[in-house]
Amino acid sequence: GFSAEPGEVLFILCFVMLIAYLSVFIHIVIHESGHLICGLITGYRFSSFRIGSFMFVKENGKLCLKKYSLAGTGGQCLMIPPELKDEQMPYVLYNLGGVMANIILSVVCIILSCFFRQNKYLFVSAIICALVGLVIAFLNGCPLPIKGLDSNDGNNVKNIHKSPKALKSFWLQMKIVEEISKGKLLKEMPMDWFEMPADDELENSMVATQAVLYCNRLLDDGKYAEAGKSMDELLNRKTGMVDIHRNMLINEMIYCEIVSENRTEYIEELMTPEHRRFRKSMKNSPTILRTEYLYLLYVKEEVEKAEKVLHTFNKVALKYPYAQDIKSELELIAYAKEICTERR
Repeated sequence: GFSAEPGEVLFILCFVMLIAYLSVFIHIVIHESGHLICGLITGYRFSSFRIGSFMFVKENGKLCLKKYSLAGTGGQCLMIPPELKDEQMPYVLYNLGGVMANIILSVVCIILSCFFRQNKYLFVSAIICALVGLVIAFLNGCPLPIKGLDSNDGNNVKNIHKSPKALKSFWLQMKIVEEISKGKLLKEMPMDWFEMPADDELENSMVATQAVLYCNRLLDDGKYAEAGKSMDELLNRKTGMVDIHRNMLINEMIYCEIVSENRTEYIEELMTPEHRRFRKSMKNSPTILRTEYLYLLYVKEEVEKAEKVLHTFNKVALKYPYAQDIKSELELIAYAKEICTERR
């Protein structure tokens, strides 16, 4: 039978864990590179490329390094889409480019393992890298109805294929990112980009995102009562909205309530354990920090804690990739302070 010294077993375990960790990192880079390459092949243009919290953004024709993180993602490649022609544009290759890249690297690793049989460390490394790649490809490529994985690349393709409205929504989302990268606020973009879809279309998660953008536009326009009402109605409809959008809407509803009636009981009802966990996972989001600061200041009346959150907000703002987002958040903070000061 197999026998090994405790020290050797510990070394093997540490080695396997290290290779698995490195493999995940390598496959995230390869995955996002696959999106980039396939996007460029099909007419998309570069917008940003993120691994972990490090993000390369194109600003005034130059690449700039910024910091940005999104809960539940190890990386993200955002691109500017080609123009729609007869309400159509290529989307399959761009969405599945990352999965294809993971599978290609996994196949290469399997082939290489055949040549590494005499070296157990190289052999194990190649096999682990191949397995990690296949798992990542599966989790991203299969249209899974699993909570947290319901907005993966496979689901994107599936949802876009189902509906012309979903394709238009997909295009609009990327166009809005393009305008944001140019320094524009939502309220400065064409109003016809922001329309509330019909109820029977909202079960498609791609279309549901357009409904979220509609609510965000109302907020950016300063229509706080209307925004809060629209968000509440949207959250109570049957939709395909993904968790991150649902929780971001709740965050904005809390803001709208603070600047309107500021009902403590209602706000605490919105602060469910699930939402609090989400807020913790997004602790470096300027949007979350903005509302957290105002919540602590005007609902909980914990001034010292509020000032610490504001300090974090200012620190995050320095490296945030989209300056106009910070400008918008500061405007929302200023408005809330004005309203809450007058109310007192």
